Amino acid sequence: PAELTGHVASHWGQPDPTGSFANTPYLYGIANNMPGEFPTGFTRTVRARDLAVVEQTINATSEHKAEKTVTGLIPGVGGTWTPIISLDLPTRMRLNLDGGPIKWQTRLAEVAPGTDPQWPFPVEVTILEGEVTQYQAGRNVKERWNAAAFVPTAGLGARLKDEMYLGIYTNTDADGHRGFTATDTASSKLYRDGQLVTESTDFGYLEVAGLPAAEAQYKYVTSGTRASVSGLSTRTDLALTFRSAASEDEVLLPLRTVRYQPAVDLRNSVKRSPVTVLPVVVDGLPDATLPAVKHLELQVSGDDGKTWHAAAVVPAGKGAYKAIFATPKGAGTVSLKAHLVDAGGNITDQTTIAAYALR
Repeated sequence: PAELTGHVASHWGQPDPTGSFANTPYLYGIANNMPGEFPTGFTRTVRARDLAVVEQTINATSEHKAEKTVTGLIPGVGGTWTPIISLDLPTRMRLNLDGGPIKWQTRLAEVAPGTDPQWPFPVEVTILEGEVTQYQAGRNVKERWNAAAFVPTAGLGARLKDEMYLGIYTNTDADGHRGFTATDTASSKLYRDGQLVTESTDFGYLEVAGLPAAEAQYKYVTSGTRASVSGLSTRTDLALTFRSAASEDEVLLPLRTVRYQPAVDLRNSVKRSPVTVLPVVVDGLPDATLPAVKHLELQVSGDDGKTWHAAAVVPAGKGAYKAIFATPKGAGTVSLKAHLVDAGGNITDQTTIAAYALR
């Protein structure tokens, strides 16, 4: 019995006339742990007080459909099956999830029709994943997904001896759900004291070995375009400048990025007003030692980056700021350019073309 764990996990939704659960307005996630035994029969009466209610709003970035999973993580169980739910966007869904020791993770992917006749399944063009979360039974929480602006965030940045690894989540939404996006063009380059060390055709990932041991200034430059995927964040340029030297133990790199939280509607557009007050969040590589932010500048463009105008930036709490600027007249989208310097001399330059739409 000490080596055996049984479980029963199930999902419940509203079927459509075809028997599919596409666009179900609600989803029940029920998970039951049975340490030391294997169930040969099972009955449970689920009560509202046993469940947490998670009201999820999912925005649209294009005409793509989406596929969503909500996976239960049961203590002592390696994994459980979970259904893939097809959704038309934008949409809302109420999750009713087991509380207690059960944890949950939502994954959302925008999909496009596949072009390979040997693989007749939709192709994921964007991915977002939430943190593994333990919801409290009896509580009601709200979550927003797939909201502009979509920006890069640091997921991996480490130096070990003569090796360096750099990994960027290329598709992070306004609320911090992180993932990846397909691209039309992509590139990554690493410079050491101004000299090119290595490059690749990936957006957001680079690894290199054989680096000199001495401390030097490194600059990681990565870019991606995705006009065929979405009309938002059609081009992203990120440059991270930092110092690094060889280390016998793995050292995390001081990488930061900038995230924006415009007041978008379900289709990721903002009502036009004379002046924009834009919430800004500074994100850092998780668990890395990060010097204090010394300086943050923000520029705004209404013509896809042809011309730029400075915004006023004021602190608004720990890691939070507000950018204030005249809304570009006649613009269909707003593009954003950030320049951040911390007390250790680390620099972030980040450009997002068509960050969000105006209506």
